[in-house]
Amino acid sequence: MNNFRTEVSIQKSSLELNHNRPILSYGSCFAFEIFKKLRNYGFHIQHPGGVIYNPISILDIILRGLNNISYVSKDLVRNRNTHFSWFHNGKDYHDVSSEKLIHQLNDENKVVKDLLKNKPIILITFGTAYVYELQSTSQIVANCHKQNSALFRKRKLTVEEIITPWKNLIQHVDARIYFHG
Repeated sequence: MNNFRTEVSIQKSSLELNHNRPILSYGSCFAFEIFKKLRNYGFHIQHPGGVIYNPISILDIILRGLNNISYVSKDLVRNRNTHFSWFHNGKDYHDVSSEKLIHQLNDENKVVKDLLKNKPIILITFGTAYVYELQSTSQIVANCHKQNSALFRKRKLTVEEIITPWKNLIQHVDARIYFHG
């Protein structure tokens, strides 16, 4: 018994990163940490929407970019002196000016659309199957932005609610998509 460790043979991954291929990173804080590391190493990487945990909100961000669906003032919510979007993380996506925020969101959409034309690697991490829906519209939100909990209904997505729209997206996007979860 000379060996005090278990040796594991790891196969080479089919995922090969290089500085010439764009990368889109979506999802949880893990995805954000990967984004920061790769950006620090000079990779062409974006993390649209900020840290988002539920699969439906991540999908919404991707589809808006893919289909070039612009954000408009009705997509924003005003609370006190700031505007935010139910579709985005609040840390990086808020502004006192609705026009500036809409411009930021639509600029990011254009970047995503352009990157999707270049067959990017897409890294996705789902953080939870639980979602918060607006009571008034049943719209799933990416972030509650510390709003009154009475505005929301919490529920768990079914497997079908997650798989069906993601399967449709994967069949229509020419990219390498990697899930971690």
